[in-house]
Amino acid sequence: METIATLAHDLDVTTEDVQAYVQELIRRDGEPAVIAAKRDVPTETALTDTAAHQVRVQLTH
Repeated sequence: METIATLAHDLDVTTEDVQAYVQELIRRDGEPAVIAAKRDVPTETALTDTAAHQVRVQLTH
């Protein structure tokens, strides 16, 4: 599981960029398919492995 903040750092994008795409994934696939563990701080929310992979693909191409 990767967090929104970790993905943003690894991909050299803003957390807002990651959060925006995560919201698209949630609308498309539903929250259980995207969020592995919700945190009080949104950027520390952990994503499922599938969602993290989709974020990596989307934000690097």
